[in-house]
Amino acid sequence: MWVDDKFCEPRLLHRLINLRTLCIKDVSGSTIKILSALSPVPKALEVLKLRIFKNTSEQINLSSHPNIVELGLFGFSAMLLNIEAFPPNLVKLNLVGLMVDGHLLAVLKKLPKLRILTLLRCSHDAEKMDLSGDSFPQLEVLHIEDARGLSEITCMDDMSMPKLKKLLLVQGPIIYSPISLRVSERLAMLRI
Repeated sequence: MWVDDKFCEPRLLHRLINLRTLCIKDVSGSTIKILSALSPVPKALEVLKLRIFKNTSEQINLSSHPNIVELGLFGFSAMLLNIEAFPPNLVKLNLVGLMVDGHLLAVLKKLPKLRILTLLRCSHDAEKMDLSGDSFPQLEVLHIEDARGLSEITCMDDMSMPKLKKLLLVQGPIIYSPISLRVSERLAMLRI
């Protein structure tokens, strides 16, 4: 169930001590500040989903929330996600309708426990996405769908994504140009 941003006051969140899932729509800068603070976000919170449809200069810093294992961030394609840090124990990440730049991709590659990464209808500032190198140490599922502005995904070494089991690459309904996939033999066999 999604709640409106106006209900996310510090005094209300502080009372929801056993809250495990929180989904907020129309997230404002003040709510981002609340979520980025060390408290009063419930310590039991495991799943956080945010719909951010307003440009904000506030940086999202969720590094102080070790119990959050699933995060969903929804926005619009021109919006650059201003993220400082993700939760340290993040296992599942869904990014929908956001701008993926080189900095964000570098941060994602280093998430130590990330197992499932989904990028849906995201815009990309670079035509090529290079997943090579020492990246995604625990990633098991990579799902990229309707990648706007992306023409090539590359990962030619076997060092990257050593635990990957599923690779899903789905073209969007409007295909400007097909995405070229240049991956190692091991990764090519995992493509669904």
